Order: sequence, then C-alpha cells, then structure tokens
Amino acid sequence: GYTLYGAVKDQTAVAWLGTSPAGALLYALTDSDQQLYILETRGGRAIARLRVGDHPISARLSKDGKTLYVANLGSANVAIVDVSEPARPTIAGTLATDPHPNDLALTADARLFVSCGNTNNVIAFDLKSRQRLEVISTALGPKAPAGSTPNSLAVSPDSKRLYVANADNNSVSVINIEDREKS
Repeated sequence: GYTLYGAVKDQTAVAWLGTSPAGALLYALTDSDQQLYILETRGGRAIARLRVGDHPISARLSKDGKTLYVANLGSANVAIVDVSEPARPTIAGTLATDPHPNDLALTADARLFVSCGNTNNVIAFDLKSRQRLEVISTALGPKAPAGSTPNSLAVSPDSKRLYVANADNNSVSVINIEDREKS
C-alpha cells in the first residue's frame, strides 16, 4: 500500500488522484489537510508534499507533466503547481475563480476551463497569459438565479466541445469551444 507521509490517519480525506504521463508518479490531493502528496508508483515511496490551498478538490496535469493545476474549493482559486522537479514542487501562481471551483479541463491550445459549483459559471483561462478569457453560463435561461452547480467537465477529443455536468439542474451543457474567445 501507499502511505502519505505526514498525513494523520482518520483526519485525511483523499479528494483526487492522478498519475504522471509515464505513470512513474502518483499525485494525491487531500481535502482535509490541504496537501498535495507525490509518491512513486513503484513501491509507493512518498517523495514530496506541498500545501496547495483551502480544500483542494480536483486537479489536471499539463500534457508535458510539468504543471499541475489544482482547484481549491475553499479559497476560490486554482493553484498552479510546478512539478517539474517532483521532489521539490512549488506554487508558481494562482488564478482567481468564482466561488467553489470543483473541476478542471485542459485543451491542446492552452486553455483551462474551471467549473464553479456555487454559481452557474465555467471560467475559461488562457494559460500562456494567465488571463481570464470568458465566463460561460450553464444556467437554463438568462435570468436564472445561481444554482446550476456545474461540477464536472470534459473536453471532446477534437477539442471542439466542452461538456459540463450541472448537478442541480440535472443536465449536461454542451458548449462550442472551437472558436477561441479573445479578451
């Protein structure tokens, strides 16, 4: 088994797991102690941990495996974590989001989509400039109050569509993202 060094049993809740592109590393986010743990998949040896923010809930690793984007539900941001040296991960910056960011999706053209569960919104960021490109509403209508609760994202294989699961609307929004918005 794997041991998250420094984690207190019965006080640590693993919120997300992911692997490096080659599968040599396992990344684990723990909601209760606000840590990212990095472990070797062969043998389970823990090699690093880093406090990433308030209630980290989900993450996505860049295609090159050098950057991990972490949605921090409690601090309404995405931590940009440099994991290019796995034994020494560092916070390289943050992106401010709307309340309760809970899932992330990356596109091949360096966009990051973030669903914000306490809203009707998905926020699109340009990762090269780290600027917010647009806010996409998943509400059932233009005057609908907050409450769609987008909570899961997926990008189509051709990067032309974003699929957004809306927990409280019990629906899936299909968003055309082929034409990149400029801001």
